Amino acid sequence: KSGNDTRAEFSNISIGQNGAGYDKVQGDYKTPMGIYRIGWTNSDSRFYKFYGITYPSRIDAKRGLDRGLIDRATYRSLVDADLLDQVPSQDTRLGGQIGIHGIGSADPEVHKVANWTRGCIAITDSQIDSLSSWVRKGMFVLIR
Repeated sequence: KSGNDTRAEFSNISIGQNGAGYDKVQGDYKTPMGIYRIGWTNSDSRFYKFYGITYPSRIDAKRGLDRGLIDRATYRSLVDADLLDQVPSQDTRLGGQIGIHGIGSADPEVHKVANWTRGCIAITDSQIDSLSSWVRKGMFVLIR
């Protein structure tokens, strides 16, 4: 979307093998739900193109602190990164390295029938090419 204008809709997407939720933790193969930003890009990814999101956000950090998954120092670090529009640590008990990517070297037949990622959102390589014309570092991403 750009404002209220829908720029594109993509069908046949894949998310984490264990669905999506607000309770993502490292290694659970869930796609986090929330509001994030594009934090970095990798156009030389094994998944063709990769747009990393700024997970975990300060909201995710608060949930992690309340659940005893992270300590106060990690919480503060994640909140500071969020407030400064920086990429948060990608190596906490909440997980990281989440993004939107193509299929690349993965199996396109599996993509057609199953949620197969470790928590990312996967679309076809041609869809990620279409998306690439709009994606910019810092733009918001809503996962719901």
